[in-house]
Amino acid sequence: MKPYNKDFLFKEIDKYRDIICERSCGNYKIVKSSIPKAKFKGYMYSEKENYDMDVVELQQNDKCIMKLDLREIQGDYEAINFAKGKVGIVGLGLGYTAQEIASKSNVEEVVVYEISSEIIQMYNENFEKNDKIKIIQGDAFKAERETF
Repeated sequence: MKPYNKDFLFKEIDKYRDIICERSCGNYKIVKSSIPKAKFKGYMYSEKENYDMDVVELQQNDKCIMKLDLREIQGDYEAINFAKGKVGIVGLGLGYTAQEIASKSNVEEVVVYEISSEIIQMYNENFEKNDKIKIIQGDAFKAERETF
């Protein structure tokens, strides 16, 4: 299955590591880090071989709150794969999920709810405007109801 294919996973990590730049805004920052000789751990499995992994992290007050790593890509795979029409996302993070869903031809609109204006600003500095992606600053649980 594709999300468990090592080549696919590392290709996705490298692709976004090239796109996303290190930056900071308020209490948040995006950093690139290397994890030497990391175990290749996924959901419900691991390989015996260790790999050097270069990842992109989103930090708040110098604490990692999100990392674009093997598990993140595997965890998002099904949502991206089955997305169609109008899609809602709670939390922008590093932008990986929104970008991948918006790249699909059968997706018309991606509505992302993000509380932090700083995260939105860093996202906008890393990615070109995409007319399919609509970012709403605010709490998704308090937002006006929409159908997705």
